[in-house]
Amino acid sequence: RLQEKFRRNAKKVDKEVREVLVKRMKDGVKLEKDQEKVFEDLENFFGRDGQEDWRPLVSPSEGVKMEIKFTRRKGVVFGRAEGTADCSAEEAAAWHFEYCSRVRMKLDKEEGNPARFEIRKEKERFNEKTYATVKKMPFPLTNREFVVKQIWKRNDDKSMSVALCSINGPVDYGGSVGKLV
Repeated sequence: RLQEKFRRNAKKVDKEVREVLVKRMKDGVKLEKDQEKVFEDLENFFGRDGQEDWRPLVSPSEGVKMEIKFTRRKGVVFGRAEGTADCSAEEAAAWHFEYCSRVRMKLDKEEGNPARFEIRKEKERFNEKTYATVKKMPFPLTNREFVVKQIWKRNDDKSMSVALCSINGPVDYGGSVGKLV
Protein backbone atom coordinates (compact mmCIF):
# COMPACT_ATOMS: atom_id res chain seq x y z
CA ARG A 1 0.00 0.00 0.00
CA LEU A 2 1.04 3.55 -0.63
CA GLN A 3 0.69 4.49 3.04
CA GLU A 4 3.12 1.75 4.08
CA LYS A 5 5.62 2.78 1.41
CA PHE A 6 5.94 6.32 2.78
CA ARG A 7 5.62 5.55 6.50
CA ARG A 8 8.67 6.68 8.47
CA ASN A 9 10.68 4.20 10.50
CA ALA A 10 9.31 4.16 14.05
CA LYS A 11 12.75 3.82 15.65
CA LYS A 12 14.06 6.85 13.75
CA VAL A 13 11.04 8.96 14.67
CA ASP A 14 11.30 7.97 18.34
CA LYS A 15 15.02 8.81 18.30
CA GLU A 16 14.32 12.26 16.82
CA VAL A 17 11.66 12.95 19.45
CA ARG A 18 14.00 11.89 22.26
CA GLU A 19 16.85 14.04 20.87
CA VAL A 20 14.63 17.15 21.00
CA LEU A 21 13.55 16.23 24.53
CA VAL A 22 17.19 15.71 25.61
CA LYS A 23 18.04 19.24 24.40
CA ARG A 24 15.17 20.66 26.45
CA MET A 25 16.24 18.61 29.46
CA LYS A 26 19.79 19.96 29.30
CA ASP A 27 18.35 23.48 29.56
CA GLY A 28 16.06 22.51 32.41
CA VAL A 29 12.76 24.10 33.34
CA LYS A 30 11.40 25.98 36.33
CA LEU A 31 8.88 23.79 38.12
CA GLU A 32 5.44 25.09 38.97
CA LYS A 33 4.27 24.94 42.60
CA ASP A 34 2.22 21.74 42.16
CA GLN A 35 5.18 20.04 40.43
CA GLU A 36 7.56 21.06 43.23
CA LYS A 37 5.12 19.54 45.74
CA VAL A 38 5.20 16.19 43.90
CA PHE A 39 9.00 16.02 44.18
CA GLU A 40 8.93 17.19 47.82
CA ASP A 41 6.37 14.51 48.71
CA LEU A 42 8.47 11.83 47.01
CA GLU A 43 11.63 12.98 48.80
CA ASN A 44 9.80 12.88 52.12
CA PHE A 45 8.36 9.46 51.40
CA PHE A 46 11.58 7.86 50.17
CA GLY A 47 13.65 9.46 52.93
CA ARG A 48 16.09 12.27 52.31
CA ASP A 49 19.07 10.13 53.29
CA GLY A 50 17.80 7.39 50.99
CA GLN A 51 18.09 4.58 53.56
CA GLU A 52 15.05 5.02 55.79
CA ASP A 53 13.12 1.71 56.10
CA TRP A 54 14.58 0.22 52.90
CA ARG A 55 15.69 -3.43 52.82
CA PRO A 56 17.85 -5.16 50.19
CA LEU A 57 16.08 -7.29 47.58
CA VAL A 58 17.65 -9.94 45.34
CA SER A 59 17.99 -8.61 41.80
CA PRO A 60 17.48 -10.80 38.73
CA SER A 61 19.94 -8.61 36.83
CA GLU A 62 23.66 -8.36 37.49
CA GLY A 63 24.79 -4.85 38.36
CA VAL A 64 21.36 -3.72 39.52
CA LYS A 65 20.85 -2.94 43.21
CA MET A 66 17.24 -3.43 44.30
CA GLU A 67 15.51 -2.45 47.54
CA ILE A 68 12.02 -2.80 48.99
CA LYS A 69 10.04 -0.69 51.46
CA PHE A 70 6.95 -1.89 53.30
CA THR A 71 4.33 0.65 54.28
CA ARG A 72 1.98 0.75 57.22
CA ARG A 73 -0.95 0.09 54.91
CA LYS A 74 -1.50 -3.63 54.40
CA GLY A 75 -0.54 -4.85 50.95
CA VAL A 76 1.25 -1.67 49.85
CA VAL A 77 4.92 -2.16 49.02
CA PHE A 78 7.38 0.05 47.13
CA GLY A 79 10.55 -0.85 45.32
CA ARG A 80 13.48 0.98 43.81
CA ALA A 81 16.42 -0.06 41.73
CA GLU A 82 19.73 1.50 40.82
CA GLY A 83 22.04 0.55 37.98
CA THR A 84 24.33 1.89 35.29
CA ALA A 85 23.19 2.58 31.73
CA ASP A 86 25.36 3.34 28.72
CA CYS A 87 23.77 6.73 28.05
CA SER A 88 23.46 10.17 29.58
CA ALA A 89 21.01 10.95 32.37
CA GLU A 90 18.99 13.03 29.92
CA GLU A 91 18.77 10.18 27.40
CA ALA A 92 17.59 7.74 30.06
CA ALA A 93 15.03 10.22 31.39
CA ALA A 94 13.81 11.03 27.87
CA TRP A 95 13.32 7.33 27.06
CA HIS A 96 11.34 6.86 30.27
CA PHE A 97 9.33 10.05 29.72
CA GLU A 98 8.28 9.03 26.19
CA TYR A 99 6.05 6.23 27.48
CA CYS A 100 3.89 6.24 24.34
CA SER A 101 6.70 6.13 21.80
CA ARG A 102 5.97 4.31 18.53
CA VAL A 103 8.19 1.32 19.38
CA ARG A 104 6.83 0.95 22.91
CA MET A 105 3.24 1.22 21.63
CA LYS A 106 3.92 -1.56 19.11
CA LEU A 107 5.44 -3.83 21.78
CA ASP A 108 2.53 -3.17 24.11
CA LYS A 109 0.05 -4.07 21.37
CA GLU A 110 1.96 -7.28 20.59
CA GLU A 111 1.71 -8.23 24.30
CA GLY A 112 -2.07 -7.98 23.96
CA ASN A 113 -2.60 -5.00 26.24
CA PRO A 114 -5.89 -3.25 25.39
CA ALA A 115 -4.84 0.39 25.88
CA ARG A 116 -1.88 2.73 26.27
CA PHE A 117 -2.15 6.41 25.45
CA GLU A 118 -1.25 9.91 26.48
CA ILE A 119 -4.00 12.05 28.00
CA ARG A 120 -3.76 15.55 26.57
CA LYS A 121 -4.79 18.51 28.68
CA GLU A 122 -5.73 22.05 27.77
CA LYS A 123 -2.79 23.51 29.70
CA GLU A 124 0.22 21.47 28.63
CA ARG A 125 3.64 21.63 30.24
CA PHE A 126 6.51 20.21 28.24
CA ASN A 127 8.01 18.54 31.33
CA GLU A 128 4.76 16.81 32.36
CA LYS A 129 2.62 14.11 30.73
CA THR A 130 -0.30 11.97 31.84
CA TYR A 131 -0.76 8.41 30.60
CA ALA A 132 -3.46 5.77 30.85
CA THR A 133 -2.67 2.09 30.43
CA VAL A 134 -4.74 -1.06 30.64
CA LYS A 135 -2.58 -4.14 31.20
CA LYS A 136 -3.87 -7.58 30.28
CA MET A 137 -3.77 -9.94 33.25
CA PRO A 138 -3.92 -13.74 33.21
CA PHE A 139 -7.11 -15.58 34.18
CA PRO A 140 -8.66 -15.40 36.81
CA LEU A 141 -7.45 -11.83 37.34
CA THR A 142 -9.11 -8.89 35.62
CA ASN A 143 -7.25 -6.34 33.53
CA ARG A 144 -5.56 -3.53 35.48
CA GLU A 145 -5.84 0.17 34.75
CA PHE A 146 -3.00 2.56 35.53
CA VAL A 147 -3.28 6.32 35.18
CA VAL A 148 -0.04 8.14 35.99
CA LYS A 149 1.46 11.58 35.71
CA GLN A 150 5.16 11.92 34.90
CA ILE A 151 7.20 15.04 35.59
CA TRP A 152 10.88 15.52 34.85
CA LYS A 153 13.29 18.04 36.32
CA ARG A 154 16.98 18.81 36.05
CA ASN A 155 18.65 18.76 39.46
CA ASP A 156 21.26 21.25 40.66
CA ASP A 157 24.01 18.60 40.30
CA LYS A 158 23.09 18.19 36.56
CA SER A 159 21.38 14.83 37.22
CA MET A 160 17.79 14.15 36.16
CA SER A 161 14.74 13.12 38.16
CA VAL A 162 11.50 11.72 36.78
CA ALA A 163 8.56 11.55 39.18
CA LEU A 164 5.64 9.21 38.60
CA CYS A 165 2.48 9.54 40.61
CA SER A 166 -0.81 7.78 40.33
CA ILE A 167 -3.80 10.00 39.67
CA ASN A 168 -7.50 9.43 40.14
CA GLY A 169 -10.33 10.33 37.87
CA PRO A 170 -12.28 8.90 35.00
CA VAL A 171 -10.55 8.15 31.69
CA ASP A 172 -12.41 8.17 28.39
CA TYR A 173 -11.11 5.17 26.47
CA GLY A 174 -13.69 5.65 23.74
CA GLY A 175 -15.98 2.97 22.34
CA SER A 176 -16.14 -0.31 24.23
CA VAL A 177 -12.54 -0.29 25.48
CA GLY A 178 -13.78 0.89 28.91
CA LYS A 179 -15.46 -2.49 29.34
CA LEU A 180 -12.05 -4.14 29.39
CA VAL A 181 -11.10 -2.61 32.72
